[in-house]
Amino acid sequence: MILKSLSRKGGSGHFRQLYDYISRGSEGDAMWSNFLYPEPGREQTVREFERNSNHLRKTPRHNIVYHEILSLKRLSPDQIEMQVEALRTLGQEYLSQRAPNQLSYAAIHTDQSESIHLHMMISANNIDSNRRVRIPKFQFTQIQKDLEKHLHEHYPELHEPTIYNKPWEQSQKVSHREQQLKRRTKAPSKKDQLRNLLHETFKRSQTQDQAKQALNSFGITLEQRGKSFVASQGKLRCRLKTLGLDEEFSKLKNEPNTPEKENTQSREEDPMESLKRYWKERDEHTRSQGRSR
Repeated sequence: MILKSLSRKGGSGHFRQLYDYISRGSEGDAMWSNFLYPEPGREQTVREFERNSNHLRKTPRHNIVYHEILSLKRLSPDQIEMQVEALRTLGQEYLSQRAPNQLSYAAIHTDQSESIHLHMMISANNIDSNRRVRIPKFQFTQIQKDLEKHLHEHYPELHEPTIYNKPWEQSQKVSHREQQLKRRTKAPSKKDQLRNLLHETFKRSQTQDQAKQALNSFGITLEQRGKSFVASQGKLRCRLKTLGLDEEFSKLKNEPNTPEKENTQSREEDPMESLKRYWKERDEHTRSQGRSR
């Protein structure tokens, strides 16, 4: 199960455009929430969204409506009907938590080969309110977890993988933008490159000071913020915990070098030299693969 939220900013022209997109090619009955009539149709739906938005101050930088998408991995054709029903139930559960007092319109699309989607159009404000509804990130994350738990408890036969309720170390987040970049370029993202470099540095270092010195030569700094360490490379800043590397770094010795230790370490390979050799061998391997294609 994947749940994502997209906002649209600007004027009320988005209502008709989004309604047409959602209704086009939809499967089964649509769903409306907090409308006077149970199935108001196109014109009444758009008009009610427009009327409700008139309570808000409209500017190019403020949200006017939300387009939110709930998707399930597509199963065999004989199971589609069951998936559609499950998706409708999940959508109703989601809207009751996410937008209990907001206008919403939703419909299911089954035209994609890999997944089926519930598209939802949600007003930016509660009914007749002059304030926009803002869902904090932590609250939206909790809704994702609760909805996934509901899915696994009531529809185990769908065999949906666990995404939002994984242990922290298994659920490192990749932004939608980062996913699109990786898919388009077929290359690791900047965050992946930073993670790989930190991992190799920690693996080849004996102390935290050694690791920091080696990383400095790559233009990477490690700073402690509270109980967390943050790796910075240019404008990119990532917590080691977010990268799943906090335990690797904490296992390194955190003590200054004595003359005796320095003599011992000098007989061993310097972590910086080990890193240089590692990246050189990796680059040569990558180039040889490119020539073989």
